[in-house]
Amino acid sequence: MKKVLMGIMAICIALTAANAVGGEPTAVPHFLNYQSLLYDDGGNLVADGATGVTFKITDSAGAVLYEERQTLDVVRGAVSALVGNGLNGAGAPMGGIPESVLSPDSGKYLEVTVDGFTPEGSLEIVSVPYSIYAEKALGVADEGVTGAALAKKSITMDHLADDLVTELATEMGTAGLIATRTDLTNLQTTFRSVSGASTIGVNAGLVYSGSNNLQAVLQDLDRAIQHRQVGVEAVQTSITNETNSRTTADTTLQNNINAEAAARAAADAVEANARDEKDRELDGRLQAVENPPEQLPSAWGTVTGPGTIHGYNVAGVSGAGFNYTVSFSGPMASTDYAVIVTPRSNATVYISNKTVNDFTVSTMDMGLAAFDFIVIGPP
Repeated sequence: MKKVLMGIMAICIALTAANAVGGEPTAVPHFLNYQSLLYDDGGNLVADGATGVTFKITDSAGAVLYEERQTLDVVRGAVSALVGNGLNGAGAPMGGIPESVLSPDSGKYLEVTVDGFTPEGSLEIVSVPYSIYAEKALGVADEGVTGAALAKKSITMDHLADDLVTELATEMGTAGLIATRTDLTNLQTTFRSVSGASTIGVNAGLVYSGSNNLQAVLQDLDRAIQHRQVGVEAVQTSITNETNSRTTADTTLQNNINAEAAARAAADAVEANARDEKDRELDGRLQAVENPPEQLPSAWGTVTGPGTIHGYNVAGVSGAGFNYTVSFSGPMASTDYAVIVTPRSNATVYISNKTVNDFTVSTMDMGLAAFDFIVIGPP
């Protein structure tokens, strides 16, 4: 089986941020600088070209804490890489070695596997000279703690020496900056009394009061609030009345609109019914004239000359020239019947002598050759 022999290897690591000499924080790279010469099991340098390499970081028990893949160029047997700049199992960039992987709780080891070869073994990760300064991160550098570095309420009385607290209290009490227990008792006695508020002075120039003590200012303020409340209630009452008035007016207007609409609808309905009735009457008359039923007409026919007639219930036609008499085969029930005559020329005709047996068609024009007629009435 082929083996790869790792020759010279250098690993440099610094993963903990520390303060520089000037107090400004310095960015520390989260990478291991790895360099090595690769030999095959015959002692020959590995040929130039690209090769896949797997890097693993383990603890002293051999548990894998970190793993990545890189493709490196072999040049005269030498390879160089920044561990932490590879890809994870899903092919995503690692973006550096997590700080927790190289925590100082135990020894850490680097395992390197070149594709097609068996690794020689784990290499312990050690520090380089500049990274030793990172030990300062486990403590505090001189003048390294500033006000900006302290969290709020992180320092309590327990962190201060007893003599420091006593000294501060003495200095501030002498300068009148700290109230004594006696001072507090006197203040309570004064301000808890009925007239205590009148002893508290206030600055002049208040909008609602020109008084110079707290009690009088509060009284003036109370009167101003009451006066303003009266005005607010008056405005609210006016708004309510106006709203009610508008609502009543709107209701009345809507009722008037509804009543007018109902009246118009009723008038339209009456007019429509009247039109429909008129149309039905006209249609009945027109149908009676154009398509008379057999039971309604008593006679109809066409006269083409004396004695010639076409129709039914007509006995015949007599006369010539100016007068034609149309007689029925049976008497009519009454003379309450209608006769419509249409001459076949420009002659003017007249209907006369209506009886239950006949009627006369007369004209002032000589030679009434033919005419059409229809009789409508009781049989």
